[in-house]
Amino acid sequence: MYENIASLIKYICTKNKKRIAIRNKQGYRTRNVTYAELYDKITKTSRLFEKLGIKKSDKILILGRNCVEWVIVFLSAVSQGIIAVPLDTSSDTAFIKKIIAQTKPKAIFASKKIKLGIKTIYFDKLENNIQDLIPKEVQKIAPKDTAEILYTSGTTDIPKGVVLTNENLLASMDSLTRAVKLPCLKFISVLPLSHILEQVAGLLIPLYYGSSILYPATFRPAKLTEIIRNKNINAVTCVPAILESLKQPNLNKNLGYQFFLIGIGGAKLDIDLEKYWKRRCKLVVQGYGLTETAALVTTNTLFRNKTGSVGAKLPGIEIKLDGNEILVKGKNVFKAYYKNKEKTKQVFTNNWFRTGDLGVFKGQYLYLMGRKKDLIVTKAGENVYPYDIEKVLNSMDGIKESCVIDENGTIKAVIIPSRRIEPEAVIKKVNLKLMPKQRISAFEIWPQQSFPKTPVGKIKKYLVKKIIKEKKKPKLSYGNKLVQIVADITNKKPRPNSTLGYDLLLDSLKRVQLITKIEDEFNIEIPEQKISDSTTVKALEDLIKKQEKIQKFRLEKWQLNPIVASIRRIFQEMFFLRIISIFCHVSCKGIENISAIKEPVIFMPNHQSALDVPCLLRSLPFRMRKKIACAASPSRLYGIPPPKKAKLIRKLESLFIRIFSNTYPFGNEIGIERSLDLTGEVLDRGYSLFVFPEGRRTTDGKIDRFQTGAGFLALNMNAKVVPVKMKGLFEILPIGKFWPKIGKVSITFGKPIEIKNVSYIEATKIIEGKVKGL
Repeated sequence: MYENIASLIKYICTKNKKRIAIRNKQGYRTRNVTYAELYDKITKTSRLFEKLGIKKSDKILILGRNCVEWVIVFLSAVSQGIIAVPLDTSSDTAFIKKIIAQTKPKAIFASKKIKLGIKTIYFDKLENNIQDLIPKEVQKIAPKDTAEILYTSGTTDIPKGVVLTNENLLASMDSLTRAVKLPCLKFISVLPLSHILEQVAGLLIPLYYGSSILYPATFRPAKLTEIIRNKNINAVTCVPAILESLKQPNLNKNLGYQFFLIGIGGAKLDIDLEKYWKRRCKLVVQGYGLTETAALVTTNTLFRNKTGSVGAKLPGIEIKLDGNEILVKGKNVFKAYYKNKEKTKQVFTNNWFRTGDLGVFKGQYLYLMGRKKDLIVTKAGENVYPYDIEKVLNSMDGIKESCVIDENGTIKAVIIPSRRIEPEAVIKKVNLKLMPKQRISAFEIWPQQSFPKTPVGKIKKYLVKKIIKEKKKPKLSYGNKLVQIVADITNKKPRPNSTLGYDLLLDSLKRVQLITKIEDEFNIEIPEQKISDSTTVKALEDLIKKQEKIQKFRLEKWQLNPIVASIRRIFQEMFFLRIISIFCHVSCKGIENISAIKEPVIFMPNHQSALDVPCLLRSLPFRMRKKIACAASPSRLYGIPPPKKAKLIRKLESLFIRIFSNTYPFGNEIGIERSLDLTGEVLDRGYSLFVFPEGRRTTDGKIDRFQTGAGFLALNMNAKVVPVKMKGLFEILPIGKFWPKIGKVSITFGKPIEIKNVSYIEATKIIEGKVKGL
């Protein structure tokens, strides 16, 4: 075992330096960072700490979404003996201020704008801050030196700062890697990196095996399944709530066969949900652990797996039961709660950590029964586990979610209906399925769309009890699903003509919450830019109806298959381009401007004829034309919407063009957001694009006005634009003609341009000016 995390990371990055470590989804593109680049940025960030006067044993706050910058800052801090204090991005300002007062950090590294009176470095500026710095190697760090302080999200009302050392993290990794052997895989990260499960099982373990980790820009279920499929993701570490959200048939069928490994922790997995995914040939590996134990202490393995169990104990860890309470001992167990000796003393008995969780061993496999503090002792003195009742409640038609609590020795169910129900009748049916001691004697309808939860999806029962006890006025219930969602988020009574910003005071954060909730409830996708302060509730309802009519389209990976690509190249080189050369005698200028291009670019030529694409291909060097894709009309080539006549002919024509021209759909028929996603994915796969900014062929041979979509692509695709001017093709094959004439064609390539920090209208004017000026 290594002495500290820093020496392990150095070894891993040196061993796998050419492999991709992190894939960072930014907007419509994905940025790849190799292990060598990752280590370089880690050591340069260490120099930044020195420049900021942050030294060993000082503390920094990390408050940001999952991204490569988060990883760099965290690993750099650990390598210098600087204590990281990661917080969830959803933490409110009052909570953050409490943590700052307790830990006194020297600086904050954040992904969102905050003002807390402390030096703050934002993730989007980190690259500029470190690019000219000299790397600084790791410091001498002892195994028992503190690596981080993690504040438990837990279901109790008082968060505790768990002090974890290098030894704790390394011991946890050592136990897990001895029990679970993995090949080099492609992971996706869906849990916050401020959670220990994601840090160990979602970051350190994948890096240990030389795997890559993708950080998505969104966690919307529909987008996640698309990313998993398009990026060939093999594995994920998540919590049951995320698995439940991906359960929809229209989502899980799009995951792809390459996705096979699901690691589960953070909360108990419902056995029916586990069976559901196993029936779909997914390998579900459930484990158990806490922040205090540096993640997992038990786990199933790839080949020794018991449904319903959280697995057998990991090597190097001791576990025993004390009246069904799980006690743990080992090098992975934390040393103390930060500045809380009394609480630390309470949870240790003769060096055994009392987890507060209840369980039972069946053979070597551990089965969870619930939290000790949630255990209900009835007036008859019998023990009842809320989870067993909640499982039956949640299986009932009409109940979206439930929470069972103790009310003076009686069992009370708090439920969230998924539709209009008769709660008394539902509770009666539930009681028929329960043992006498488990039967519900009281119930209450929860006034909101969901229970308050921790970042990993556990219900905060203490808060549920507090709200019920205080008898807070319930929110109004509306028959219209959309109106109910808006009311829950804004805490106001919406009317059809109420504007979201001016009447209901919907800020940018709540706007994102609203969009996410609408997409979850209605199973559609809504671009955030389509909702403004002046959007009314009625307009939003109309938008939802319109979005439902947009047909979804996923990337057709078969077109990029090496065999199909080889057939395409043979056809183009031996037949297609030779036939075109009979009619079009092409002369090229400016080839020197594109000869040095190595990364994907967007070629933007004027649109003269149906022969524009083959002539452009003919003029490009072979190494470039074999990696070209073209945007195409969804209605013409993809049958979106389906054609009314000549369906077979259109399908054959579509198949021919898609195979031999490597097209993908781009247009309003599949939605602009989806079109841009597909464009980004094609560029990520190393293909340059042909995009015609005029949007249609010229009718008089002159260059028409460029559409503003050209500027939008240039700004959002993080790719250089190559302006191209074509002459002569209008005379050879003008619009409306079928048979071409023989003639001369002139194609001029301009220098690649990178457009930044302007409006998309200005960007469009720049591109148009460059093309016309050639």
